Amino acid sequence: EKHYDYVHYVKEYVSTHYMEKIVFSELAQVAHVSRSYLSKLFHQETGCTFQSYLTNFRMHRACEILKQKHLPCNVVGPLVG
Repeated sequence: EKHYDYVHYVKEYVSTHYMEKIVFSELAQVAHVSRSYLSKLFHQETGCTFQSYLTNFRMHRACEILKQKHLPCNVVGPLVG
């Protein structure tokens, strides 16, 4: 389904670019849909806003790095955006 494809694209993009600055409106532009439409679809499919999803993804990734590498927080923060 097309809706799923848009949301899947956003989630895949986050998983590979989470350490960079991500601008939601730019993702919508690349997907050739409006920001509001993609936002609505994303919320319907995931149950959360894009910003909340991104923050949770980054926090989860930071926890994984902290457990595996025992790095200080001030080093981990920039690694996850």
